[in-house]
Parts: sequence; C-alpha cells; structure tokens
Amino acid sequence: MANGIQPFASESGVSPEERGTSTQPFLIAQAAGAGPKQNPWSTYVPFPKGTNVRVEGKMTLLLLLDVPFKGNGRIDELTDSQLDFSVKIAAEVPAIFDVPKEEISISFTITYVGEGSTNTAAFSINGQKQQKRVHIQSTKDERVLTPPGGLELATNLPSPAPQKVAIREVRLIRGKDRVTIKVGMAAPIPDFEITAFKQ
Repeated sequence: MANGIQPFASESGVSPEERGTSTQPFLIAQAAGAGPKQNPWSTYVPFPKGTNVRVEGKMTLLLLLDVPFKGNGRIDELTDSQLDFSVKIAAEVPAIFDVPKEEISISFTITYVGEGSTNTAAFSINGQKQQKRVHIQSTKDERVLTPPGGLELATNLPSPAPQKVAIREVRLIRGKDRVTIKVGMAAPIPDFEITAFKQ
C-alpha cells in the first residue's frame, strides 16, 4: 500500500467470515497463549476415558414439530490434546415423514493443538469418513469448534428430505455432571442442542 500500512492478516489463514463471526472476541485462553497443557479437553468434558454416556436432544422442524432423539455413547479417549467420542443415536421421527427409524452411528477424534486453526478432526458418520481442519476458540467454560466452510454430511434420507446438511459450528459447554453441545446448522436445518450425561 502507498502509505506503507499493511492490512491485518486473517488469523491463521482463516477469515472472520470462515469462522462465522466478523469480530474476534477477547479470549482468556488466547491471552495466556494456551495449548493442550494449559487448556486440556478435561476442562470441557467432565468424564474420564472409558465413561459410558447417555445423550438426549431435540430438533424443531417447521417451527412447530419437535423431533426428539436419544442414544448411548462412550468417551473412547480423553487426554490434554485428544478427544475421541462415539455414539449411536435414534430419532423419533413423526410418522407423517414416512422415514424408517434407524440408528445413526457417529464417531469423532478431535486433536487440540492450540487456539486457532491448527487443529484437526476426523469424523465417521455411518461409516462415511471425513477429515477436516477445525478452528477452536476457548474460554474458561466453553469451547467453540468451527470447521472452515462447514462440515457437510450426507443424510441418506428419502426425498423430499435434504440429501446433505452442513454443520457450521459446535459449542461445548461443561456442566457439573454433563456436557451441553450446541450445534449450529446451515439452512434449511435448524440449530439444535444435545446433552450428554454419565450413565
């Protein structure tokens, strides 16, 4: 530029638009230069490795139709830097949709290197595997995971249901004996919330 002032580079190559926010909030973890030792997964997941968990949630379709779901999961690994979680979930889809009741099998491994976009996630949805870079922002009681560009998943549902959906953001909020997972979805699928309890 003519005056010698350079524009700010996007954080770790991820623009605010890719992160889903146009501002960069002040984060306690970033101020401390946090990595896995300073900001371990156990801060956000109150269950040790090997814990069996019960999951429950609900999605509201068409602004008035609730679709509850529940299932069982397991914390397969929990270290400072790695979280492995697997779960099988069945949704109670109303009969008007004429969709067979099937369990969805989900597993993921998220490796936390530090704040920003140096983290990786490997997902398996009903055996379909994906790997993705993940932007992570952490505060003392919440961890936000944002896959740049979204994480697209096949639904395997019959028409007119959408053939693909995309996750924009996942927020983990630790409670005393549970984890609340807020999932931000791309349109037309509404956002929803999942709670995981120790069995």
